[in-house]
Amino acid sequence: MRSNSTEVCLSFYLTNGALSLPPAGLRALIAHGLGHLHLDHTTTTGRRVSTRTGRGTQSVSEQARLYTPEEETAADRYAANLLAAVTPGPQGEGCLALGAVLERAVAEGSRWEVWTEQHPLTPARAAAARGFCPPRR
Repeated sequence: MRSNSTEVCLSFYLTNGALSLPPAGLRALIAHGLGHLHLDHTTTTGRRVSTRTGRGTQSVSEQARLYTPEEETAADRYAANLLAAVTPGPQGEGCLALGAVLERAVAEGSRWEVWTEQHPLTPARAAAARGFCPPRR
């Protein structure tokens, strides 16, 4: 980690889309988040957003940082390398799971809008993420 802080915390907010992922997909999302942390993509925008709770009350919190397309590519590459190293599998399934998650996020649209608001997503990004995986054996 390149952070100058002695303590770094990474929060994960799981959306409906993420909660329905298979374990390999959830690992891929976590690896992507670790990529942002390791690559020091930690500065916040300070944008404040309001949300309504189920009880009709309103809370105001700071919006998580909005990542640039370049930072997303770097975090995808980091995740692919990490997944290939820790979950190699005979066909590189661990690494390929990131592309599957990104395709699913595009296909399911609104289920992922909280995540895609912070993480820019295009249909071509899934193929690019798969391109970071080692060749299949």
